Amino acid sequence: MGLEKLYNEDIMLSVVKAVYMEEYMIKVEFSNGDIKLCDFKKVCDFSGVFSTLLNLDKFKQFYIEDGVLYWSEMLDCCPDTLYMKGELVCQ
Repeated sequence: MGLEKLYNEDIMLSVVKAVYMEEYMIKVEFSNGDIKLCDFKKVCDFSGVFSTLLNLDKFKQFYIEDGVLYWSEMLDCCPDTLYMKGELVCQ
């Protein structure tokens, strides 16, 4: 395995798909093929700018842009954080 392939797959993770499940849970598929269930009660503390996500209607309005999960231009969650804090569903 070349160094470039290792760097792209193992370090530079990106979100390729995200599906709202329930409450504050989103199932996230990553560029390395892993699928994780991310419970945002464990991912963030809903303080500061994240406090707007306590409203479930706003929480459900996420989108993916350039491999990152966003709710607005000013509110996103890093793929690495999602990967580290999510529970592996499928590999």
